[in-house]
Amino acid sequence: MLRLLIEPIVRAALAEDLGRAGDITTDAVVPANAEVTALVVARQPGVLAGLEAGLLAFELLYPSLCL
Repeated sequence: MLRLLIEPIVRAALAEDLGRAGDITTDAVVPANAEVTALVVARQPGVLAGLEAGLLAFELLYPSLCL
């Protein structure tokens, strides 16, 4: 149910941010075959908000991404 609510918003945000040309700055400075591993680390306890929207954005951009 949550996906039905947030997917149109995530798609609209991606379209606004990337437009038709994609992310020109990233394309100019990051090699196409670059890979990255990342950790999200908090300095203190807190609340993580927006995780579903963030994961959906990655899924929409990179359907083969394994999380």
